[in-house]
Amino acid sequence: MFSATPELEARIRTLQLIRRAELQFDAVVAIFSLLQSWREIDSHKETLNDIILYMSRVFDARQRKWFEQAIRTGLRINAEEQMPTCFEALLEEGRAEGREQGREQGREEGLLMGRIRTLQEVLRQPVTPQQTLASLSLQQLQSLAIQLQDALEATRPMTR
Repeated sequence: MFSATPELEARIRTLQLIRRAELQFDAVVAIFSLLQSWREIDSHKETLNDIILYMSRVFDARQRKWFEQAIRTGLRINAEEQMPTCFEALLEEGRAEGREQGREQGREEGLLMGRIRTLQEVLRQPVTPQQTLASLSLQQLQSLAIQLQDALEATRPMTR
């Protein structure tokens, strides 16, 4: 298409690709293949960073591994070669998001475990060991907490 200006062609193909309903791995790889010489040509590196940032904002976060593989394939990046700074930042951002989600889920699970144990004490039931509760999924903990809350509500006298 624009063989003399691969950075322009890569940008145009990116915009065309984003408008499609379904992403195609080969199309993403082709975009990054145009910019394989990013190490030597500054305009390619700037374009590469722009495209990575743009696509990372448009793509669903669940496709991050897919996107990472498309970039690596298109640029023929080996593990020991230096990756583009923008790409490293994108990967670290994804890792940080995952860590934050994990911490948030951990806090929620911890609060639920405390609530369950407190409800069991109030209801004079045997208190489930922490290790047992820790082995349950978030959904199972929520379900157990609801059951115990319902049991507590059932023991209260009705007021009118």
